Amino acid sequence: MRSLDLARELRGVLGAARNRVRCARRGRRLAAHARENERLPRGLVLLAGDSLFEAMASSGAQPACWVNRGVSGDRLRDLRERLEVSVIDAPCTRVALCIGTNDLMHDRRDPDELAAAIVELADAIAAHGRCVFVHELPPGEPPLDHLAGPIRRTNAALRSRLPARHPLVPLHSELSADVPPDGWTRDGIHLERRGYERWVALLARHLENASS
Repeated sequence: MRSLDLARELRGVLGAARNRVRCARRGRRLAAHARENERLPRGLVLLAGDSLFEAMASSGAQPACWVNRGVSGDRLRDLRERLEVSVIDAPCTRVALCIGTNDLMHDRRDPDELAAAIVELADAIAAHGRCVFVHELPPGEPPLDHLAGPIRRTNAALRSRLPARHPLVPLHSELSADVPPDGWTRDGIHLERRGYERWVALLARHLENASS
């Protein structure tokens, strides 16, 4: 019994330590975003989301004029908590929003509830004068193909719920239509460079269409 108590206590200590490290890292990231906001010119495109966007920055596919505010591990609630500094305070007029994979992966969140929360977040961003390009979640590949069903259901709910004022970027449909023999990802969800190039081209087309 004592050993079980010690194990629980150790898990609690380790969990608290991980949270402190994550909070400190998050604080540094937000401070960097605040400093960058002061230097940004108006009218750029901002990417708001999790590691799917964060990895785009290092893939070599992201255009230099796009501002990347993806943060690894973020769930929807995390992005909402940092929304003011990371998104609203940035002088960008167009926001690409892709969030929710971690909610499905770690929290097993209900897809319909998640889609409703994504639309609510898009509305909150748009209320500050931004055009929000809401993304379908990309398909899960092995070893994360167990996410395929929840991702499809989330995307279906998004398509039915999303108002016309928010352009929908059909990322899942785009990547599912022409899958390379070895897939798009390196780990089941994060894209290889060719996948990000496909994503960038898709988003660029939607940005252009919205401007014309």
